[in-house]
Amino acid sequence: MVTAIKGEAAPESALAVAEQNCLGEGQAQPLAGAGEAAMWCRSEDLDTLVVTVKRSHGEVRIAHLTLAGSPMSANIPGYASLARLLGGRL
Repeated sequence: MVTAIKGEAAPESALAVAEQNCLGEGQAQPLAGAGEAAMWCRSEDLDTLVVTVKRSHGEVRIAHLTLAGSPMSANIPGYASLARLLGGRL
């Protein structure tokens, strides 16, 4: 899923909103090198959530990828690769 916020929103604040979908506060793990901000965590549905945020075309775009039933620590390097791929497409 991709959403957008028009205007000058900070990517970090958009990522903070996405963190509200994590299973617990402070559980989101940052991912480097993907967009302007990226993270992964376990969602309240016990799926793995990978989120990338990037400024593009005068708005802040947010890509949410849900890996259904995925164990949280199964493929952490893969989560970074997915976040970079998402960031490149925003």
